[in-house]
Amino acid sequence: FAAATSLLAGDYSPWEKGGYAYIYPNQNGLILFLALLQKIFGVGNYLVVQFLNILAAILAVYYLAKLCKETMLLENTNLIMLLLSLYMPMMLYITFNYGTLLGLACALSSMYYQSVFLSRKKWYILVLAVVLMACAVQFKSNYLIFVIASAIIYLYYAVSNKSWKN
Repeated sequence: FAAATSLLAGDYSPWEKGGYAYIYPNQNGLILFLALLQKIFGVGNYLVVQFLNILAAILAVYYLAKLCKETMLLENTNLIMLLLSLYMPMMLYITFNYGTLLGLACALSSMYYQSVFLSRKKWYILVLAVVLMACAVQFKSNYLIFVIASAIIYLYYAVSNKSWKN
């Protein structure tokens, strides 16, 4: 958040040798997003990020339930949505400004749309999935694990269907 504030003030010291963004370049996507939010809603406005985290937590739960239903792991997803909504460790991340829940919401929605693409073959859905996955990685580089999972899913799909086109 401080690096985003510095960026808005024209201070690029976080990107100089030894600065936060220099040491952790994987945070640049989140820094730019936080700078955009501060530009729109005011410098130092942590509540906007926390509100977005609430929306992201709701979307993450929603898309995980939809993914379970799409892949036919569960038929009734109301119970899973309720249980995930009550999962305290995830909900405590609402107060953090790390991009964890924003990235999770993007990654899970991307996985859902990838599943929809594999069953319905609509290319615009795949484009949406790719954009969402790119956003997830920009929020938090840990979500590269979802990129690897996606690659494994597509490889499995190609081998099992003997179709390398997709």
